[in-house]
Amino acid sequence: MTYVLSNVLALSLFSVLLYLPGHAAAVALFRGSLARHVRLSASLVLGTLFWCAVTFALFAFQCFHASVVYGVGACGVAAGVAAWWWIRREPESGGSIPRERVTIELIVLFGSLVFAVVVLFFVALRPLMAHDSDVYHLAVPKLWAASHGFRRIPFNVYSNWPFNIELLFGLALQAKDYVLAKLVHFLFGVATLSVLYRFGARERGAYAGLLAAVLFLANPVVIFEFPEAYIDVAFGFFFLVGFWLVHECTNAGGYSRRMLLLAGITSGVLAGVKLTGLVAVGLLGLLLVKRELFDSKRRYGVRDIVLLFVVPCVVIAAPWAVKSWYYTGNPVYPALYGIFGGPEWSEGLSARLYAHHHSLGMGRGVSDYLLLPVRVILYGGWHPSQFAGRLSPVWVVWLPIAIVFGSRRKLVRELLCVSLGYFVFWAMTSQQMRFLIPILPLLSLAAAFGVVDFLAGISNGMGRRAVSLAAAGCAVVALVMALGDRIPASGKLAQFYWRHGPGAQQLGPSDVMRFVNERLPGDARILFMGFNGGFFCERDYIADSMFEASQIAEMLRGARTVQEARALLEARGITHVLFHPKNQNVRFPATILALLQDPAQATLIHRTPDGAFLLFAIKGDSIPGTDVLGCFRTVPPGPERHTRDARSRDRRCARRRRLGLV
Repeated sequence: MTYVLSNVLALSLFSVLLYLPGHAAAVALFRGSLARHVRLSASLVLGTLFWCAVTFALFAFQCFHASVVYGVGACGVAAGVAAWWWIRREPESGGSIPRERVTIELIVLFGSLVFAVVVLFFVALRPLMAHDSDVYHLAVPKLWAASHGFRRIPFNVYSNWPFNIELLFGLALQAKDYVLAKLVHFLFGVATLSVLYRFGARERGAYAGLLAAVLFLANPVVIFEFPEAYIDVAFGFFFLVGFWLVHECTNAGGYSRRMLLLAGITSGVLAGVKLTGLVAVGLLGLLLVKRELFDSKRRYGVRDIVLLFVVPCVVIAAPWAVKSWYYTGNPVYPALYGIFGGPEWSEGLSARLYAHHHSLGMGRGVSDYLLLPVRVILYGGWHPSQFAGRLSPVWVVWLPIAIVFGSRRKLVRELLCVSLGYFVFWAMTSQQMRFLIPILPLLSLAAAFGVVDFLAGISNGMGRRAVSLAAAGCAVVALVMALGDRIPASGKLAQFYWRHGPGAQQLGPSDVMRFVNERLPGDARILFMGFNGGFFCERDYIADSMFEASQIAEMLRGARTVQEARALLEARGITHVLFHPKNQNVRFPATILALLQDPAQATLIHRTPDGAFLLFAIKGDSIPGTDVLGCFRTVPPGPERHTRDARSRDRRCARRRRLGLV
């Protein structure tokens, strides 16, 4: 139980540290005039900007130390408390959400959300991490923190991309551990549910807000990412808040230059989440221009839009492009390689990466694009040919309701149009389901508003109540189905945390990583072949960003002989090679394989019992106490012969499977 409570306390403190500086900035920016219904969202956006700016500066000037971070945090908390005390003296501004009579539908929807959030919280506490977190979402900020600042990470393409959310992960790693970093993304998921409720309740009532929140969460791809250290749910949060602010600052009676500035700041943070954030910002800008030209009687004017929306967005997002240019010579590395170039990349790798991304999904022909909306909803799966993710199949009902009944309102039409614009971009690029998460909050609001408008057209009170209950029940059933086996797994995980406590995190590093950390010298540098998850590696390493366009294989192909391969590794300072021979996604040249098989060039110092990982010492210096001959020992035919360590490992893996840890 101590394990759970410590993480609850850590997440609570992190939330306060994120909120209070943003609250102080909101008070300073709006001078107490910020509407109550957007105050929480504005504080989270400005708090994120504050910490991203501070962390970026500390990394840039090579002074990222715990004492500096804690000192800045203390100042931010003091400013937030002072702002909270100051705003208490100001009269309440408008914009509060009207209170409504509590009904059974509201109780059911709210109860299902609370239940789902609790389940996902226990899942987030698992001492394991997803693949992309192991490769870069957490591995990169960990390497930066270890160096106390930015540094070029060879062969890691992602380390040169916008990393706003990963900067927060770095703060969580500095404050506690990687479980807290996972909870940071969980926090943005909860914030997204809160904004959905507030936005929906403000426009169409509490029922619409709660229904929209349930519809968003009732997607298996959202359930998967919610408790992991990914960024797409956080992307959805900033996209949703940006849309809301654009709507508020151009709404009737809502003209405010400060609100427009806040929309520009939010767009800047959004552009710094990932490269595709630029597309989302462009859509928000088009929405602002459309409202300004065609819908508004009072206009901000081109000058205000440029100074208050475009300029803040560019200023906030530009440092990431400058950083990428400084380390690679390409502000959008590795994109536009033919124009800007960049290290450890080539036209061939660009072609392979393009071919890989366009192989995802269910085809690129005209008929495929026409059938894409139906296929995404009904035929999604976890295989790359099925978009590598799943949406709730009930979208075949929710989307027509939004289009037929909700599109009578301008707000719903804008929600659908912005979502459609992003969907078209997604369809033309990498058709991975998780990249659609940013528009799911917008579609959920459109569907909820459509349901409310449909209910308004039912004159019979009993019939309206029955349809309202049916819609809420359908959404809750979809949420339970999306949770699936995570519901029983959360109960087992709770028991596991109760029994094992802080020792649960010992399950995180794999056996081969424990060997690397405990047995290799501190100055070792490892080349990962067919493996790229390095978060738990405490030694210096280089690894591929993606196997479909393997930079490591491209580098090794330059060696035509074993001696050239040896010289190439020595030039990179490689002392060890960690080889994963079972990875069939990348083919390495024969020269490097011959080098590893040559006892005069490399020594096998460790092999996992299942043969999944082979660790070689390039200089032939074996580690004292290592059973080198045992690494080559083969298993005789017939039933598999287990050693005592192998049997204990099997028991440990079986326990992980029962608890939902794998």
